[in-house]
Amino acid sequence: MSKKILATITEYERDTIEQLYEKISSLKSLIISLSEKKLKSDEQNFFYKKILNDWYTTNKKYTYWWQKIYKKYNFSKENIGKLYIDFENMEIYPMN
Repeated sequence: MSKKILATITEYERDTIEQLYEKISSLKSLIISLSEKKLKSDEQNFFYKKILNDWYTTNKKYTYWWQKIYKKYNFSKENIGKLYIDFENMEIYPMN
C-alpha cells in the first residue's frame, strides 16, 4: 500500500524545516543530558535558561514554517499536527 502524497516541498523548504527539526531534537537531548550532570545549581540554571530560550525561539520558527506550508499547499486545518515529512523525498504525508 502506497502513502498518499499531499505535497512535494521545495529543497529550500525541506532544508529549513529539517534544520529546525534537528535543532529541536538536539535541544531536547541537551536538556536530558544536563539533568544527568552534576553541576552547581547556578551553572545548571544558566544552561537551562539558555537551552529553553533557544528551544522556545526555534519552536516558534518551526510552528511558523508549518503555518506557511499549510497556507501555501492549502492543507485543511483539521490536519494540523497530523502530517509528517519525508526529508529525503521532500514529500508531506498524513500520519495515518
